[in-house]
Amino acid sequence: MKINHKYHYAVLTLFTIVIFLTIQQKFNNKNTELTCSATLHKTAPLPDGLSAVLNASIYLFLGGKGQGSINYDGEIVHQQTHYRVKRLVAFTYSHRENATVYGVSWRGVDVANEDTLPPGALTQVVTPAISRAFYRFQLLDKKTLLILQDGVPDMVCIIE
Repeated sequence: MKINHKYHYAVLTLFTIVIFLTIQQKFNNKNTELTCSATLHKTAPLPDGLSAVLNASIYLFLGGKGQGSINYDGEIVHQQTHYRVKRLVAFTYSHRENATVYGVSWRGVDVANEDTLPPGALTQVVTPAISRAFYRFQLLDKKTLLILQDGVPDMVCIIE
């Protein structure tokens, strides 16, 4: 029995391409890990018409499997009262490969004993009132990341 080498080569090439595309698809759907830190000074409007000022060190972590967290360590000033903020906000996220928009669903908050922020409207400064949000990540340079929510800059952080 004579083997047609052209046919054999074509089938082998097609098989290799299918395997390569399958592997590429698997890796392209994998979320990438990112850590960045920032010193945040942010004035936030509150439902009562007043505002609060957040001064905190922020550490953002995006794990490789769609899990993330934001660690706040600082203070909120509201009506000349200083509240200590020390909490970890956990979330899940998703995005497409090479996309800059991340869908974020908030999971919960772990509050440290040193945190003196009272429950209520002030917690919205560090814990979003909505359960799902979309953020756009834009690299400004190799080490600087701009994070926008609804097209408005939310923070700039240094990639670690």
